[in-house]
Amino acid sequence: ITKLEILGSHLNHPDIYMKHDGYTGAQTNEGIPLFGGTKVRKLEFLLADAATNNNSVITFGGVGSNHAAATAVYAHRLGMKCFTVLTDQPNSNIVRRNLSIMYKHDAHMVLLSEAILQHVMSTFLLYHDADGKKFPYVIPMGGSTPLGTVGLVNAAFELKEQINQGLLPEPDVIYIPFGSMGSTAGLALGLKAAGLKSQVVAVSVVSPDNFNYKKLEQLFTKTNELLRSKDESFPLCKMDNVTLRTEFFSGTYGKFSTAGNDAITCAYDQEDLNLDGTYSANAMAALIHDAKAGSVANKKVLF
Repeated sequence: ITKLEILGSHLNHPDIYMKHDGYTGAQTNEGIPLFGGTKVRKLEFLLADAATNNNSVITFGGVGSNHAAATAVYAHRLGMKCFTVLTDQPNSNIVRRNLSIMYKHDAHMVLLSEAILQHVMSTFLLYHDADGKKFPYVIPMGGSTPLGTVGLVNAAFELKEQINQGLLPEPDVIYIPFGSMGSTAGLALGLKAAGLKSQVVAVSVVSPDNFNYKKLEQLFTKTNELLRSKDESFPLCKMDNVTLRTEFFSGTYGKFSTAGNDAITCAYDQEDLNLDGTYSANAMAALIHDAKAGSVANKKVLF
């Protein structure tokens, strides 16, 4: 947890904190965090499940997918073969970096159009659902299955521990990017189960045709049902703590928005933070906008 003192001063808002999931994953022998961030929380469960019966995994995403790159890294670490089925997105340094990461970790990469990719993913899921032991293990786009989403339920309980330790006050509002929905659904469910009153501001980076509030509620409910099937004492929760924001989406996945680019510059100049242009930049853009507009005045904010 870091208090963003300089950014807070710049925005005339004294209570902005950051939970830095860049430090979530495993480390190299030199102590450098491996790639993945929040994606690692999902993969902790998904790859453990995969390893029980499979020696390979297949996942899906854009050519610059952080999730696909993280899956390649950790599958390779576990000695599993990784197939990534990818679709085009605007070129950027993130795209080049993530393709290099997949290549370095021996992922077998296939490029398809978005329409064909959606069909292929659906076909693999049907095949996989028929028999969970089939080869290879299927991880949908973003790893946002109910099982993967449990990783973000854990994140909320981890946050509660950090609040209890005095590392930050209980946030009134939490800003998070909204892509394949797993992070938002898991965090929202975990906050409810942990008894935290924080509201989630989910800032969209994707088309509402594929990822929207209705589908978010469905993933929230299915994850809740999964946890209750394992432990009946886990509470039955209602998702009434999420606001979905779409005005910062550029209209094309992976295309950096003007507000996002401005947020990248601001975060780097003020706090020496390197934001991801597709995801965290949009969430920071919303935070900056709201702080300047005064809509989070006197509130504890977590990024």
